[in-house]
Amino acid sequence: MKSLFDWHQLYAILTDVQKHLVPGQSEIDVVATLRSVVLMRSLEMISEVILSGFQLSLYSVNECPLAYWYLARVLEPHLTRLDEIIEVLPNSNPLFEFQFRCAACV
Repeated sequence: MKSLFDWHQLYAILTDVQKHLVPGQSEIDVVATLRSVVLMRSLEMISEVILSGFQLSLYSVNECPLAYWYLARVLEPHLTRLDEIIEVLPNSNPLFEFQFRCAACV
């Protein structure tokens, strides 16, 4: 399992690569899709950390509203990335997995 820092580095590399690429004629921008996958995974890890704080009762009563607010701020772009990825997946098992994840987050 990669750390969040490793995912962030990979996202930065893909962003740099995308800046230097000439836009192609392809319908699917592979680098942009990879960036969405990496960002989705990073946001997934952040939400897991926030939720594990609730499971372990790490938050005080005063911190809970902030943790819920931050979780909502993380889940919104996470769902947006899922929608972007679903659009380019063919009709296959990975597509059904992403659709299930998307439905589970709502």
